[in-house]
Amino acid sequence: MTTQPTLTLAGPTGFYARFGKAVFDRVVGLVLAVMSLPVLMLLMIGIGLTLRKNPLVREPQVGLDGKPFLLLRLRTAAPERDHGYGRMLRRLSLDELPQLWNVVFGSMSLVGPRPLDADHVANLEAWMLRRHLVRPGITGLWQVDARGDGRDLVDNIHYDIQYIDQISLSTDLRILLKTLLVVFTRRERQPEDAARPPRRRLTSRFPHIRQVIVDQIIWSLALPLAALAHADFAGSDVNRMGLLVAIITAVGVQVFWGYGVGLYRGRWQLASNEAVGWLIVGTTLVSIALVAETLLPGDGPLKVGAIVSAAGFQLVSAIGVRYLANAVYAAQGRSNHTRPHRLLVFGAGAAGLKAAEAVWDDPASDSLPVAFLDADVAKHGTRPLGLSVVGGAESIGSAAYRYNADLLLIAMPSATGTAVRDIADIGHRAGLSVRILPRLSEYVLDDTDVVMADIREMTLADFLPREELSLDLESIAGYLTGKRVLVTGAGGSIGSVLCKIIERFDPKKLYKLDVDENALHGLQLALEGRALLDSDELLLCDIRDQPALLAAFEEAKPEVVFHAAARKHVTFLESHPGEAVKTNVLGTLNVLAAALAVGAERVVNVSTDKAADPINVLGLTKRMGEMLTAYYAGQGSTSFLSVRFGNVLGSNGSVIPTFREQILNREPITVTDPEVTRYFMTIEEACQLVVQAGALGNGGDVFVLEMGQPVRIVELAERLHQQLAPGRALDIVFTGLRPGEKLHEVLAGPDEELVDRPHDLLYRYAVPSLDPAVAQKLPANGSREFITTQLVETLADPPF
Repeated sequence: MTTQPTLTLAGPTGFYARFGKAVFDRVVGLVLAVMSLPVLMLLMIGIGLTLRKNPLVREPQVGLDGKPFLLLRLRTAAPERDHGYGRMLRRLSLDELPQLWNVVFGSMSLVGPRPLDADHVANLEAWMLRRHLVRPGITGLWQVDARGDGRDLVDNIHYDIQYIDQISLSTDLRILLKTLLVVFTRRERQPEDAARPPRRRLTSRFPHIRQVIVDQIIWSLALPLAALAHADFAGSDVNRMGLLVAIITAVGVQVFWGYGVGLYRGRWQLASNEAVGWLIVGTTLVSIALVAETLLPGDGPLKVGAIVSAAGFQLVSAIGVRYLANAVYAAQGRSNHTRPHRLLVFGAGAAGLKAAEAVWDDPASDSLPVAFLDADVAKHGTRPLGLSVVGGAESIGSAAYRYNADLLLIAMPSATGTAVRDIADIGHRAGLSVRILPRLSEYVLDDTDVVMADIREMTLADFLPREELSLDLESIAGYLTGKRVLVTGAGGSIGSVLCKIIERFDPKKLYKLDVDENALHGLQLALEGRALLDSDELLLCDIRDQPALLAAFEEAKPEVVFHAAARKHVTFLESHPGEAVKTNVLGTLNVLAAALAVGAERVVNVSTDKAADPINVLGLTKRMGEMLTAYYAGQGSTSFLSVRFGNVLGSNGSVIPTFREQILNREPITVTDPEVTRYFMTIEEACQLVVQAGALGNGGDVFVLEMGQPVRIVELAERLHQQLAPGRALDIVFTGLRPGEKLHEVLAGPDEELVDRPHDLLYRYAVPSLDPAVAQKLPANGSREFITTQLVETLADPPF
């Protein structure tokens, strides 16, 4: 970990931890010790016969408040022999049976940290001594969560500290139950168990038959016992026929009511408040029916007092069985495989609880939830799912150290991006890797359970210094429904997401045009789940090939065109400006002319913020694309417009993949300048903008998205490093601005005229037109300096 917060040696709090636990240990321990005494005597006799040594061993250990005591256990080996009988005792943990008497004598607890000898205690750090603020236990949290996986003492002490923070009766019962399951099953649940088909049983046809049977058995026992008790246990005074009638009545009413309201049809969870409530109502109805029988002529089957006693016994027993069964099912359902990571969950609301259960239950999960945190002070100190809510954001560092956690899951789907970023920053500073349950825009809880697939690592989109934008596409994208739509550059990062969005609106045809056959192969696989490349909607074509492009348009006859094909890498295009002219200028001209020729209704040209006040080849050529789009807007009934946005996170050619590779390879992160800034948006935002603008635009204008404040590239690199390599030193090398790069980008040039804001998130700027004849005269071959000079001069004084 990067820091070691100061930890106080505070003991456990709460009534149970301070008072109830001792009573529980003495009472239960005494009962178990007496009941197991015959077994213990037989085991001791077996040890004497096999090892010929004193069967009982007394080991000096350190207990509560550092005081010594003698730990009792059975001998399982002798210096000269290791008998199979002793190995069997160790395997079944029967050698620890005498420790029940340690519990009775008050030196140990049923559940707690395992005792250590004085030599080990002498080497403990100060914070580790907190484990001695409670009595050592026969079993503990680390034994049931990490049994036999080779964890060292320090790791186990983190489990002990976690247990001390979470002491409660339910926690102790759960640990005892899991101890029995671990000892007697002797195997971990395997991933294939979930896929194994169940055996054909009665429960496969009537999955809740156990509830029915148990409830009726309880009534069948409660009524005779109550009748006997009220007859002073004189069986001759009990109306046996009347008792039989009462049992039949109780069973009939209970079953009829239970199935009628859904209690026996799985309408509610086994021990939910709703199920318990309806169980109380059902018991009350049975009692009323039995009391009504006493009003019949003759001797009533049971006295009213006996009926009330039986009803109380039945209700308490039925609820108790349900809670016990719920605990058993939960313990069996939670995968017990070894997990290399320990997880803090920030968010103790419904989403956080469901996320923690998903992590627990998934047999492929690599992490174990150990504690909750929450911004709501009222939840601090509570124990949802048996895990303590140990504080808010300010407690992340200390909780990470105390519980030896290395992961933080932020489970607040309704929180703002700012709140999530603040919590993630604290987690990163504590050396934690951060995962997130997506926001409600991506994932809606309703009554759906969270699954592991819903939990993901944080992406850089989560770190944008603004809320992620979500435009109302459903209300404006009707212009795509039932239309023939064509996307150029469909296999690229922007084009492929654009195709996915367009498909949601049921176009008549969606033509995907690209020069890269591998990109089209991957796109068809992503969209259709197959990649046979046999669809007439896949168009392999180069937009620089004017005859071929026109033929493709004439065959497809698109009504809506999205032009996303482009050369866009600044540094490459500075070295090869002719390629930018061929694609970004002449290729765009070909697309515009073809769309007009086939009578398309709308054409949306995808541009870039580099076109605003351009100083590099990419910006110059993309600005010319905008101007050509404006020219064609006046040539017919087709609606032409352009869309301009900033750098797209994770798109092909962006800095993010480069940073990621450098971090994962432990290489220095290369940044051009410590002050360089850029506007960023997600691919989804960019494509939503394109679709939105297509509904609003005409006249060749350019639409610009409201993108908030620009982001410093250094901060972007720092955040990515924190996420991918928490706790590792950051190494950034500044390389200087490259030719054609700006220190700060702008979204609109100083001379551009703002027309209006057709949407709260969109600006519309007027664009001057450029005659295609001028564009066609631009040199695409020649020296770099010559081509660049011609581009600059054409834009400086364009003939319109």
